[in-house]
Amino acid sequence: MVLHQALPTPSPAALPKYPIQKVQIGHEEFSLLVTRTQKERELGLGAVRVLPEHQGMLFEFSEGGQVGIWMKGMKYPIDIIWLDPKKQVIHIERNAQPSSYPKNIFTNPAGTSAYYVIEVHAGETTRLGLQKGQSVDFIQNDQ
Repeated sequence: MVLHQALPTPSPAALPKYPIQKVQIGHEEFSLLVTRTQKERELGLGAVRVLPEHQGMLFEFSEGGQVGIWMKGMKYPIDIIWLDPKKQVIHIERNAQPSSYPKNIFTNPAGTSAYYVIEVHAGETTRLGLQKGQSVDFIQNDQ
């Protein structure tokens, strides 16, 4: 069974139905919307008016590299987590503000390769004590 979910938006038909990936960050479980296409990556959480607690978005990249994240269309601040292929934290941008767009694009440091990027509510990474080098566990979805 593949889980799908759409979050509330001003025009619900405009937001695709995303598969869900459950992850454990620290000792807490989060349900992440998984982007599959370039269009979904560009849209990101910008179309999501309200992000429920313990939810977020996951971006997966088959080839690692320096991954830029913008705040276009965002209505609330977020924490951004970059992971290596072993799903270990290589960088965290805490409290990325909607007003940073278009001036700032947030990226993982040069010389690191991100294969996954997770976006959650601002303050979650601090509250959970998440640090560089820690792992994020991807939970097997029920099949």
